[in-house]
Amino acid sequence: MQDGDNESLSVGGLPRNQSRFKVNKVEGEEENGAILVSQNETPRPRQVQFVVDMDEDDARAADTAQHPTVTYKTSNFKSFRNVETVERVPIVDYYRDVMSIEGAIATRPSLAELHEEHYANDAKNFETFKLLDTPSPSLKPDKAGSGRLRLGWIQGVLVRVVLSILGTILFLRVSWMTAHAGIGCSILIVLCSSAVSVITCLSMCAICTNGEIKGGGAYFMISRSLGPEFGGSIGLAFAFANVVAAAFCSVGFAETLRDLLKEHGLIFIDGELNDIRVIGILTMVLILAIAVVGVSFESKAQWVMLVVLTVSLVDFLVGTLLPPDEVQQSRGVTGYSTETFLTNFWPDWYGETFFSVFSVFYPATTGIMAGANISGDLDNPATAIPKGTLLGIAVTSLIYAGTVIVTGATVIRQASGEISDAVNGSISACAQNGTCSFGIMNYYQTLELLGAWGPLVTAGIFAATLSSALAGFVSGPKLLQALGKDKLFPFVAWFSFPYGRNREPRRAYVLAFFLGLAIVSIGEINLIAPIIANIFLVCYALINYAVFDASFAGSPGFRPSFRYYNQWVALIGALLCVAIMFVLSWWKALLTFLLTGALYVYIHHRNPDVNWGSSGQAHSYKSALHSTLKLASTEEHVKNYRPQLLLLTGNPVSRPSLVDFGASITKDVCLLVCGHVLLSSLPFKRQQMQKLIEEIYQWFTKRKVKSFYTFVVSDSLHTGVRSLLQSVGVGKLRPNVVLMGFKNDWKESTPEQVEDYFKVIHTVFDNYCGLAILRLQNGLDFSDRIAKCDLMGSDASKSASNVAELSPPAAPTAIDHPVAAGNFISPEESQTVLREDSYMTYGSKESSELPKTEAEETEEILEYLSEEPPAPSGTEPQDSFIPSVFKDVKTRHLSSDQRQLMYDINRFQTRLKHAVIDVYWLFDDGGLGLLIPHLLTLPQSFLRNAKLRVFTVATSRSQLEREQRSMAALLSRFRLDYSDVIVIPDLTKRPSNSLIEEFQEFIFSRRAETSAEETGDRSISSDVFITATEYDTLKPKTYRQLRIKELLHEHSFGAQLIVLTLPIPRKSVISASLYLSWLDFVSKDMPCPVLYLRGNQESVLTFYS
Repeated sequence: MQDGDNESLSVGGLPRNQSRFKVNKVEGEEENGAILVSQNETPRPRQVQFVVDMDEDDARAADTAQHPTVTYKTSNFKSFRNVETVERVPIVDYYRDVMSIEGAIATRPSLAELHEEHYANDAKNFETFKLLDTPSPSLKPDKAGSGRLRLGWIQGVLVRVVLSILGTILFLRVSWMTAHAGIGCSILIVLCSSAVSVITCLSMCAICTNGEIKGGGAYFMISRSLGPEFGGSIGLAFAFANVVAAAFCSVGFAETLRDLLKEHGLIFIDGELNDIRVIGILTMVLILAIAVVGVSFESKAQWVMLVVLTVSLVDFLVGTLLPPDEVQQSRGVTGYSTETFLTNFWPDWYGETFFSVFSVFYPATTGIMAGANISGDLDNPATAIPKGTLLGIAVTSLIYAGTVIVTGATVIRQASGEISDAVNGSISACAQNGTCSFGIMNYYQTLELLGAWGPLVTAGIFAATLSSALAGFVSGPKLLQALGKDKLFPFVAWFSFPYGRNREPRRAYVLAFFLGLAIVSIGEINLIAPIIANIFLVCYALINYAVFDASFAGSPGFRPSFRYYNQWVALIGALLCVAIMFVLSWWKALLTFLLTGALYVYIHHRNPDVNWGSSGQAHSYKSALHSTLKLASTEEHVKNYRPQLLLLTGNPVSRPSLVDFGASITKDVCLLVCGHVLLSSLPFKRQQMQKLIEEIYQWFTKRKVKSFYTFVVSDSLHTGVRSLLQSVGVGKLRPNVVLMGFKNDWKESTPEQVEDYFKVIHTVFDNYCGLAILRLQNGLDFSDRIAKCDLMGSDASKSASNVAELSPPAAPTAIDHPVAAGNFISPEESQTVLREDSYMTYGSKESSELPKTEAEETEEILEYLSEEPPAPSGTEPQDSFIPSVFKDVKTRHLSSDQRQLMYDINRFQTRLKHAVIDVYWLFDDGGLGLLIPHLLTLPQSFLRNAKLRVFTVATSRSQLEREQRSMAALLSRFRLDYSDVIVIPDLTKRPSNSLIEEFQEFIFSRRAETSAEETGDRSISSDVFITATEYDTLKPKTYRQLRIKELLHEHSFGAQLIVLTLPIPRKSVISASLYLSWLDFVSKDMPCPVLYLRGNQESVLTFYS
């Protein structure tokens, strides 16, 4: 298959193996002085020129002068207005608004007037199609049996939640809260905290029952709902917070044990902070030992602590029923008393506020995730987490509220602790001078004071703190293990390595242990506590927001079996969590958001290769759908016109330069669709192409191209293109311009192939689209050259001396070659060499050297996709079958052919400095011939900041100066930046005889008479070959094209891009061979790319604001 083969149906770049097509983006700069306009030339002011017939010496002098003086030779010129053509040259009247003051005083010919053989307003018939529903494949759940220990909802969730919530604050701070806030406000604080917990739990239940829940708990739920950025940032912070919570509880345990030991005269070091640190370290060692043994032993230890905690609470309640002794009375214990209850019912803030008291109590309720954090160890997380967490919240809320009522009804606020004061009734007199040491206002050990046997309550404190510490210590590494499995952060995966039958993250346990030691060394509860609550609250807020977001997005995939949730309640819960964060400490809340935001940005920048179907994707779809529907009902306006390209690339990997050229036009602001026509008669299923589609989109991403890809299967190219034009897009997001490559090998192709390619042009105009045809001398299809270079690359590596003898290929004018001036490639490029592509050489080596027809290659592709060949023995399995011409080998060098191939592939990714674009806007097409070159001069294009020279046609010899000023004014009103305007008065001049003879020789083999003599077939189709009648009839237009060739050689031989108005072939008037001869002959000798461009005769430019 040769360079110019049909772009839409080329499949030569498709592989038989799974290897990815990779090329290096070649960055290069232009050589000084390599273009016609020198880099050292001083910039001249914008000027307008027009070309006339003058002597060569005069022309050279005029070209070098800053302000040339032009003389005309108007003899033997034919006025363009007398030429028999429907075409109209560009004038300002065509761009006036009909409703404007000036009105539309002239109209350009429509596309139908130019294209149709007999123009008429015929009614158009449309076929009716039925939409056939295809059954979706059945999904079979993948059940993998395991011998791991699975926990039920009681042991795995309920026990953990109860032990995590009933902690140090229950025994040491509830009585203090009752003293300041009173029984009424204290119950309100408990209810508010419980309300946030219940709302969060309802949201968590909705997420848990919306699919299978694996290990990771809160991280898993948030990441699968809101995406890896939210999940990863909160997951890492939440794992850290759980370890800090374990250290916090260890410090609380150490502080209580230190006080108890001091009462008995036992001191380790100094009886103060150092003793707390020593006890805390020993506690962390004990917790590590329990965790390393396994989740089974840890669960049994939790049962033991639950029993101790229950006994301590029973001891506390029994003690309140017993009559107080003298010591208890002196410390404010009254027993159940209505007077005490009424006195303590109302608040006495005593320097505190509602929010300060709330901030002290709320961290007690942050243990609701204890069961969810070990979701990977639960037998049925979707059932266990909702049931166990809701019941745990209900039980602990009742316990907290009951403790508030009991302590408020049995103990007064202020007490001196003196028995004599209790006897004479002055027990609270100390409150006046602030010397009271007892009472619920001052004595934190009130629950122990009320207990029937104090040591049991102390044992409950120990059980509560140790159980909370153990739950946090186990939860943190479990979260870290889930993070490591998803590989969102580097080096975390090493700590997630599982050990034993229960797959315990022992490395993470060790990491948590050392982190806990660092926190324990602080030794101050008041310094550690603020670190925990904010991170827990951020997690709860995101869980609530995840439910709201998923519900609001309306994704059909969000259908939890748990029905008792509401999206607006979840949103209120999220806002409450954020509000509580600022109530606790506004600057700590801001710091927490800053840290989690930094992690979010890091993960977003890292762009992990995961797809979890997050609600963000649902929002993107919903937003795109609503925007598309809104756009569909909005009337189009010329100011908002965007060229939406359908790029006929075939396999995009085979034509990377064509893709890059199209991307330079659309950038990130216009629609770009790569269309692929597969010629095949085989039964076809879309699933056969699904992997190819995925690999092509990966190729787009690596090449930094924002494009869609679509394909059709058809028996001919033009019918496939018609299908693409009729089916691609939705609403107003539909292609309005088709960009394709020129068929360089059309003269060697069969008549059927030439006719098929020619019909594509008619098909584009039939669908009322603009058309752009890009011509490169070396072609756009690199599949054959890749195969050739791959075969060269499969030979033995050349030595450095042999490589040094290779000279780099000559670069085109004004373009630096991607390889440096020396004979060796750069260090970056030394990482890659061309390699043999297994699809192109599948079977025998000779098969890659023999060209195949498009249909043969398409059938070969489909056969390959339907049944992939096994990987050769001794090779690693490939994960891609996009053809790759590079692999990582540092010891080899590129040959000159390979370097030339690299340059051609990446030529439209290398910026050209001081470039010039020559625009031959000969006939008015609506302005597309100006808009596309202008877009190519904008940023993100290989021709950004290029000079724009506009060539146009004069309609009258006597009005040259006026038309020159008119065109300059038109371009200025269009706000298009141009450097020169050149008016051509002699487009109708007869070309030279030598050029006419050269053209006749060029088309000799495509004449109908010649073909009939060679083939002996007298029924040669006039639609393909050139007849004598046709040539004579279209001789004026042929001469016009030849004259254009002369102008190109005269003015644009040093340009970096030529944009030329595409002549429209009138149906049944011009044959395929004559039309392609025009395009081929005009552009075949130009060293730069030539872009034939034609709009659909509708305005795409306007000068109205």
